[in-house]
Formats: sequence, structure tokens, C-alpha cells
Amino acid sequence: MCFIKKKTKQIDTGEFYSYLGGKDNLINLEIKGSRISLELKDKTLLNKEKLISLGVNNFLEMSNKILLVCSDINSIKKCL
Repeated sequence: MCFIKKKTKQIDTGEFYSYLGGKDNLINLEIKGSRISLELKDKTLLNKEKLISLGVNNFLEMSNKILLVCSDINSIKKCL
């Protein structure tokens, strides 16, 4: 189990994936520099507010992908 410590709150890997709509909602996930590229089955399941609390600064939505721009990508990488 991996924990991200952010603002004195610890979030485990399962919670991170739940903010993406669950592991079953993921088609593809790639880390590129300070960005996480996602392909999701259902984009409406993405919990942006919770992801922001983990250090996601911005969301770029394209037709079939979502890019998460992160300030603390190293902590998030440890959980993936």
C-alpha cells in the first residue's frame, strides 16, 4: 500500500484510483513528465475536487483522453 501525504491527510492507492472512477474505469494510464495521461471509459466518474487535493493543478480534456497536470508527481508516481 502506498500513501501520499498532502496537507496532513494520507491517501492510499485505492482512494486515488477511486477518484479516477475505479480501476475498472481505466483504459490506459501513462506518466509523462509532470502529467498523467488517462483514457477512461466514463469521464463523468472523475472526481476533480479530490484529485486537486492530491496536487493536480489542471485538467486538460480531449476527445478520448484527459491530462492531469500535477505539482507533486513524484508522490503520485509511487502509488501507481
